Amino acid sequence: MPPTKKKPKDYGGEPFWLDDSDLSTAVSMGLLRPEAPVQHSDPSQDDYDIAYDRRDNVGSEYHGTQKAIQTRCNAFARASGFQLKVESYSSKRNGVGNAKYVCKKLNGQQFFYKEANAEEIVCPFSINVSGIEGFWKVTRVNFAHNHIKNVGFSSRPVAEGTIPRPAKDKRNATQSIAELTRLAESEMLPLYEGKTEKITGAAISDFFVSKGFTKAE
Repeated sequence: MPPTKKKPKDYGGEPFWLDDSDLSTAVSMGLLRPEAPVQHSDPSQDDYDIAYDRRDNVGSEYHGTQKAIQTRCNAFARASGFQLKVESYSSKRNGVGNAKYVCKKLNGQQFFYKEANAEEIVCPFSINVSGIEGFWKVTRVNFAHNHIKNVGFSSRPVAEGTIPRPAKDKRNATQSIAELTRLAESEMLPLYEGKTEKITGAAISDFFVSKGFTKAE
């Protein structure tokens, strides 16, 4: 019996979106080298919005465990206005392993493609990591999103459905993301001596709430 082909993921029919502030946040958190190649000039290419360097570490740091690098990736996502989930993970006794984290679909998330099937559409954002003998690295990042970010922290309610917001609201969302990034880099990181592995999701949530952001349910 021939193997069953895996169904391609549905990313919708609209162009992906790269928020430049995500790149600067990734650099500041050690998940992206400043000189790492990220192609974001030609949306028609398969490598659009992707950081990849022949399986070399695209980040500027190595991490001792899978848990440590996952914590760093989660902190980056929260600071950038979205959440991650583990799509795959494997490990061996000698410390060799790999994992893939993808953008988590949240209630109220609005996709740019208005004809999207809400049950099937997913976000293309992903982070691939691998570890050898305790040294975990980021091997590939797709920085693209196909939806409005910042659902978890919003200054206004997010309507249910997949119809995109007006262009003005998209600009406001980008401005909110930039403000979250600025606050995280200038005020939160110094509290932890710049060591993001010490920052928990709850701490990030409490920090932004203390700054006047409302956590959306």
